[in-house]
Amino acid sequence: MQLRALTEAEAMQRDHDNHPHWGGGLDLSAHVRREAGLRAGWWARQAREGWAWVEGDRILSTCETYRVPARRSGEAAVAWQIASVYTAPELRGQGHASAMLQALAASLAAAPGAAALTLYSDVAPAIYARLGFRPRPAVDRRLPADGAAALAPDLRYLAESELGPDHCPHPPVGALAIPVTAGILDWQIDHARWLAQLAGIRRAARCGARIGDQRVIWTEHGDDLLILHLHAPTRAADLLAAAARTAAELGLRHVRGWEVPGWPEGQGERVPRVGALPMIRPLRPDVDAQGWIDVPRALWV
Repeated sequence: MQLRALTEAEAMQRDHDNHPHWGGGLDLSAHVRREAGLRAGWWARQAREGWAWVEGDRILSTCETYRVPARRSGEAAVAWQIASVYTAPELRGQGHASAMLQALAASLAAAPGAAALTLYSDVAPAIYARLGFRPRPAVDRRLPADGAAALAPDLRYLAESELGPDHCPHPPVGALAIPVTAGILDWQIDHARWLAQLAGIRRAARCGARIGDQRVIWTEHGDDLLILHLHAPTRAADLLAAAARTAAELGLRHVRGWEVPGWPEGQGERVPRVGALPMIRPLRPDVDAQGWIDVPRALWV
């Protein structure tokens, strides 16, 4: 058995195969178009790689990785976000996905600057824990939509064309930081755009708000306005008020975000997260799994 790159034709076939599991209410045609469209985006073309675990010509399991910049102990590094781990039902329970991820980890660990693999588990974390992945805290903050929320006079809404990169934090020794980049945000907005187009979901004309160099980025997700990234050391309440007002204008019920260090106290009810559990597998002994603490929703793939 061996690990190799997945071709685009094979990726499209896997889109057909996994539709019953990952279609999210879309019909088969819409699901396939969405997945192909996301792979064709500018960030995915640079960051994504599809992988297949094969025996001869037979594909046993597949996944994707997204290469992202990182900082390890304050120095530039590289991490890979794993997504879309899939094994056909008739091949499950035979260890194919585990073998694929072990081979992938061994391969990527040899890359210059390799720091860690990360993923967002929707299955029992023990499955990935056996492969060396460690869970990180997963708590959401939820605020009610509020059509009467007052807007700060110096607040300005953001259009999609104004998404820009954030500075990468400088973590302490052993810690890992993955920045929120313009590419990641663009992919998240594109994900929402595809859902809206194919499922008839109403979308906001703006994707966030800013006050000076502080900002919040959001997108629609079911009944919620989802906070992708909040960088607001002093004006978080004003920026979240803009999110609450936008949610009400769209007929959504809540504003929801992933709790990260620095999330302001008193801003939203703390709710245990179901699914999308961040997990990390260090690729170097000087990377501490417990040191990956700043995990905003924008990093999810």
